[in-house]
Amino acid sequence: MTVVSGDIFRVAQHITMPEQVDAYNVIALLCTTGTCTDEQLLTNLEAWISTLYVNLQAEIHDQVDLAEGRVARMEWQTTEWIVTEIIGTILPTFVAANADEMLPHAVSPYVTMDTAAPTRKGKVKLLGFSEDMQSDSILVGGAAGHMADFITDLRTALSASSALLSYCVLGDDGTPRLSTAGTVRGIVGSQRQRRPGIGI
Repeated sequence: MTVVSGDIFRVAQHITMPEQVDAYNVIALLCTTGTCTDEQLLTNLEAWISTLYVNLQAEIHDQVDLAEGRVARMEWQTTEWIVTEIIGTILPTFVAANADEMLPHAVSPYVTMDTAAPTRKGKVKLLGFSEDMQSDSILVGGAAGHMADFITDLRTALSASSALLSYCVLGDDGTPRLSTAGTVRGIVGSQRQRRPGIGI
């Protein structure tokens, strides 16, 4: 199919972690202008996701890797966002480089993404950081700077043919909202586990 202005997509990026734990970062994108094919979207999205995570190579434990990401077209239906079409999969390029002991699976730093609606914010958990990136649960070294670079690239529009797609927050009111800013959270947080072995 053809991607057109107003289309909304969700990327569920699979992350493999030690002890056979699987996790996912979910990122939504809104096509703001132009068109492209599904194949062009997947090719350029794979490179865009790779760029995001390359910022964090020095922080992420070397046994953490990006596996296939699943890309779906989304629509709001009455009370919830639903998948209307599976577009395909991507396999970003990423090689983590930190050999220090990894933080516990349920612990990760994160960034929050503001929108024009103060109560509608996005959150991206940055999984697999190593112990030496924090001290007493406070980020140290270059971690905060690299997370700021992640935010910059997350807010940079993805270009595919004539289409431009931007990160957005899918509100529980059925409205996709573009990000107006992002914030690095300097305190490492504890995330709830969704299912044993799947997600944190």
